[in-house]
Amino acid sequence: MIKVNDHIFYHIHATGNRYDNLWFPGSTFNVGRNGRNEFIEYYDTATIGVHLGDNETIPMSAAIRYFRKKQNNELLQNCQVLLEQAEKAIKEMGSYIREIIFEEIRQNEFPEHPSRMRSIWVCDESDISYWFDKVHSRKKTIYRVKLTGNIHRAANFPRNS
Repeated sequence: MIKVNDHIFYHIHATGNRYDNLWFPGSTFNVGRNGRNEFIEYYDTATIGVHLGDNETIPMSAAIRYFRKKQNNELLQNCQVLLEQAEKAIKEMGSYIREIIFEEIRQNEFPEHPSRMRSIWVCDESDISYWFDKVHSRKKTIYRVKLTGNIHRAANFPRNS
């Protein structure tokens, strides 16, 4: 861990969620003490499956059984939707499983490092272009943040430049 004092970083925030009200010029808040971050909270409440409309979602395993029982013409009409939503669900479940595994390893092997479940991700200004597309949201805002406290700088990552 590295101790920083008023160090400038950048946070790419996926807008359109319940924490948008925290992000405004001059705001101050603590990270890492209580609760989970927005990324993990999403998975705590997400309904991952096939969305049929009218706010009805069938969990992925049940959706596969549901569509298998349909007649061929009805199955063909819904096949594209099922495949698109299955792809999204598999990606979402993979991300959640990855985070659970990373957290378990951190707790067991590196307890002195901060939890990914209670952190925010920041980057240096030179890395914004790399990370911007990695944030899975159509609406994003880049915030310049001044951090004081302990940070963990992750291993190097491949850059496009």
